[in-house]
Amino acid sequence: MKLLNILLITGCIVSTSAGATGCANGGGEIITGRDNVTSYCLSTATMNWWSAFAWCDAAGGHLINTNTECNKVTTTNTVDCPNLEAVTNKSISVWSTNQRSSTRVYAIYLDSGKFEAAGFARSSKTNSDNHALCVI
Repeated sequence: MKLLNILLITGCIVSTSAGATGCANGGGEIITGRDNVTSYCLSTATMNWWSAFAWCDAAGGHLINTNTECNKVTTTNTVDCPNLEAVTNKSISVWSTNQRSSTRVYAIYLDSGKFEAAGFARSSKTNSDNHALCVI
């Protein structure tokens, strides 16, 4: 409470949300889904799922959920995630929040929009490294 009073008296305003600016400043780049509406923050570095979850949180967003993000665009092709198909020319995969099993979640290839099951357990034997893709 004393901190709040000091901030009110001095007129200081502190913001804790990194938002879209945090993406570029935090080692990422902004990409747009094929719906031409949704902005995502793509990490430039690979990381395990736990780090990707935290990275998105620090950037003011959250890891993608395939149930909502992949259904924003439909195609006649057999693409698992058409909204993320060919959104970058890099052949990389990104983490999602959707579990495949108790130790695996779905990762999405951004060049093809296809899913794969990637390990996210704390054990390094089952851990994969992908990029973080955050809805911001």
